[in-house]
Amino acid sequence: MSPKEFFARHGVTASNLPWGFLVVAAVSAVSILMPAWRETLIYHRGAVETGELWRLWTGNIVHFGWLHFLADTGLWLIIGWFVEREHPTAARVSLLLIPLAVTGAVYFFEPEMIRYAGLSGMNVGYLVFLALAGWQKSWKDWFWPAVLGIHVLELVLESTWGHGMIQFDDPTVR
Repeated sequence: MSPKEFFARHGVTASNLPWGFLVVAAVSAVSILMPAWRETLIYHRGAVETGELWRLWTGNIVHFGWLHFLADTGLWLIIGWFVEREHPTAARVSLLLIPLAVTGAVYFFEPEMIRYAGLSGMNVGYLVFLALAGWQKSWKDWFWPAVLGIHVLELVLESTWGHGMIQFDDPTVR
């Protein structure tokens, strides 16, 4: 089956592609290919405090390396496909707000964290949104509570180990 036949069979058209998520993924890909940009775009507490407020948004699209980029962006595209297809307006509006919520939370609740980068915080926000919206459709469905439970388990393991799946040398970096 050709890609064109596959997309036609599954009702995929240019108008229902997750364009907002694709654009963020493309910008993230450009940023990993241009490592010099990382230092200008990364969330850095000191730089934010001196007025470089763009870092509150751009810190979410840069990554510390290829593994970090591939894990975050791969999940981003999967989640984005479902979020933007099911809730297109909310998805596009939230693309401007969720990055600020993530880095705002880092700023106010993790004052010892100097640098932050990656789509993982946004992925979690959208994943929880999808799980809650899916669970609301059917309270008897086990899948969405399981997704939330797995996320809680991940948080417990991270707090136990002191790091996530990708460990950085410096505890002030995530």
